[in-house]
Amino acid sequence: MEKVIDYKALYEASLRTNAVLVDQNNRLLNKTSDLQNKTSDLQNKNSDLQNKNGDLQSENSILLRERETLLAKQEELLHSLDSLRRQLFGLKSDGQVKRTVAGQLELFSLSAPDTLVEQIAEELKEEINEQQAKNKKSVRRAKRMLLPEHLERKEVVIDPQGDLSGYKIIGSDCCEVLVIDPMKMWVKRIIRRKWALIDSQDISRPGIIEAPAASRTVKGGLFDESVLAFLLVNKYQYHLPLYRMKQMFARQGIPISSSTLSDNVAATIRALSPIYRALRKETLGSRYLQSDETTYKVLRGEKKGSCHNGYMWSFHAPTCGLLFFQYCTGREHIHPAGILKDFQGVLQTDGFRGYEKALEKIDSPIRHLYCMSHIRRKFDESAQNDLARAKMAIDYIASMYAVEKSIRESDPPMAEDKIVLLRNEQVKPILDNMKEWMQQEYPKVLPTSPIGKAIAYALKLWDNVSARPNAYFIAGIMFRASPHEQRRKKS
Repeated sequence: MEKVIDYKALYEASLRTNAVLVDQNNRLLNKTSDLQNKTSDLQNKNSDLQNKNGDLQSENSILLRERETLLAKQEELLHSLDSLRRQLFGLKSDGQVKRTVAGQLELFSLSAPDTLVEQIAEELKEEINEQQAKNKKSVRRAKRMLLPEHLERKEVVIDPQGDLSGYKIIGSDCCEVLVIDPMKMWVKRIIRRKWALIDSQDISRPGIIEAPAASRTVKGGLFDESVLAFLLVNKYQYHLPLYRMKQMFARQGIPISSSTLSDNVAATIRALSPIYRALRKETLGSRYLQSDETTYKVLRGEKKGSCHNGYMWSFHAPTCGLLFFQYCTGREHIHPAGILKDFQGVLQTDGFRGYEKALEKIDSPIRHLYCMSHIRRKFDESAQNDLARAKMAIDYIASMYAVEKSIRESDPPMAEDKIVLLRNEQVKPILDNMKEWMQQEYPKVLPTSPIGKAIAYALKLWDNVSARPNAYFIAGIMFRASPHEQRRKKS
């Protein structure tokens, strides 16, 4: 009997199997969708991380630049600190030292005990004896300086003590020591005697005569010219304040008020004004000047203790050695322009732009020189920052100075045309090589670093010269014709 196939059962079984497969497929689709969502989330997170990484890299780059800037600032501050340490030689004022209250130290016995004082005296005596014994034993002595011949000599003869009747002099040992007498003051009484004519009937001659009063720097003043010279030399040459000179007079038992000292100083300066004007005129009459300026603390009259920064301008004529100073309230170009308005010749300065502006205002044939020693000083001060580059620049300058030394020491003296030829042949190539080296090195250093500032300062002077048609090179010193000189040559 043939087996009957139940198609209905098969169909229902297939439906059930299909339903299971559909269910499994839906589950797989859901899992796939979940995985796709997770993948999208991971991609978003990866994108966020990449963005954060970019931001962190940007911040890191900014921080690195800030670090470089801070390091450069640190170098600059250390350089400034080193410069200040060079300038400071001690405390400027002791006004911050607290003073003790009167009578405070009398509350206790603060002096050393007498036994300790005696012990110290004995130790000092023994030490002095030992020192003298060592000096006697030391045979080798350093060569002593010979005292100038113009000084007055006073002999002090020392003979052995005791009976010398059986002896005769066979020689002597002599040594010279410098002696200084304390400042001695005395009063000079100037007496002008009056003379009366004995024969009163003689009308051909005056009845009473008297010598005219001697010329005085300060008419009717208390001080002789020697005292006035003492005040000015100590105040302006040795920078001794008037109040200390007042103390010096007081120690001699001569009470002199501060106003008397200051009035006499002012009167002496007024008396010397014609000499100063003649000195200034003769100095400006030279064909070659060197100029520089420096700050000057000046007390303000309207407020006690307050100061403002003035400027002392110096003008030096190297050919004759003359020098004068001019005080001005500021550093503006109008000050050197006013001083140099009648000057004709060569002016040598540092790289301060005020001189450039001043010469543009002056209608006078002035050639402007720049000073190589200022350039060298900048590199010397930057040696701690970059020794290799600073040494290279200083070696260039030293080679120029060597040429100048050979010119100065030539015997017989070298003719001017030979000096010019030698400088053009030897110095100008050094200048060109140094400029090329600085142009190559400047991009490699920080502009705010000491070596960067030194190179920038030097290149600025080179550029100022090379940018103009009339440029001159002399012994490492660069100068150019002034605008008026250039206009005159063109015309």
